Amino acid sequence: MRLINIKKLNKKQLKKLMHKNKLRSDFEVWLDFHNHKMELIRTISSFTGFIISICIAAKVFGFLD
Repeated sequence: MRLINIKKLNKKQLKKLMHKNKLRSDFEVWLDFHNHKMELIRTISSFTGFIISICIAAKVFGFLD
């Protein structure tokens, strides 16, 4: 993949590259770098939500006092 010097581009060229998804913003690069950490956090939070919903259901149906 060819590297592009963003500082040498004018607004029209920059917009064209962004439209073609050839140029990524700093936020997208940051998200890509931290992708595995975010997947781990998503998995842990889903598991925590599942455990809490089981506790709530047990409390509603009288299994927990």
